[in-house]
Amino acid sequence: TQGLAFLEKLNARLLKTTYLCGNDFTFADAAISPFIRQFANNDRDWFNALDLPGIQNWLQSILESDRFLRVMDKYPTWESGMDEPAFPST
Repeated sequence: TQGLAFLEKLNARLLKTTYLCGNDFTFADAAISPFIRQFANNDRDWFNALDLPGIQNWLQSILESDRFLRVMDKYPTWESGMDEPAFPST
């Protein structure tokens, strides 16, 4: 119930602007989006059924963004005996 109340507050903001602090992606969006993603993924059907179009559109746009997709590369699960993973340099 408290989580939903927080989502409703965010939704009210996101009905007025593209991102939490205006029309540009900021640290606020980067900081809160992983928590909202986890909240949504806990029960995606429930989350999708909510009347929160602002936050749902916001989250979907982040999940589909090049920025998100670049940092969410999937690596094989490491197992004993395998070489250590080599991460790309920046």
